[in-house]
Amino acid sequence: YIIVSKSDDKFNKTFEEDYKEFIRDADILLEKSNGLINMYKNGNDKITALNLFDWMTKHINPDNIQQAEADWVSKSSIGALITAEPYEGKAYEYDVKSQYPSILKGADFGAEIGVGLSFYLRYAIISPEVKFSYGLRDLKKVSTNTPLLSNLDKVSANFVYFTIHIEN
Repeated sequence: YIIVSKSDDKFNKTFEEDYKEFIRDADILLEKSNGLINMYKNGNDKITALNLFDWMTKHINPDNIQQAEADWVSKSSIGALITAEPYEGKAYEYDVKSQYPSILKGADFGAEIGVGLSFYLRYAIISPEVKFSYGLRDLKKVSTNTPLLSNLDKVSANFVYFTIHIEN
């Protein structure tokens, strides 16, 4: 059996059209590559491309290098920027996600309150629930001078959860 993926154009093509297109593409690739690219064996274009890449690069052997060059290559990939001169001037930092560990405290504790119902049906129990979670700690570090948090007095973790439990 061959698993044929449904195309992204799912509203304009039927499964039969997708299957015929797969067969057509697989036959063309098989013929043009003299049997090297076989989508019938792999199933789709992604796996076929990965297997072809693996087969083509498996036999590439790198040049022999001296120990000093090997040490240099190894040490050159240890870390990122080691030294830098401080910048004095106007700058903007847009990578907000990487700033979180430096501007927010790690641990928090809070209070939760919620309400839920249970509906007992013939074959299942359905229990919708809404829960509110309030962080009690200020997560903003005191020593933070980041423009992202300069206008905020307090940062807390507050969440609203909507859950549905289904049991049978």
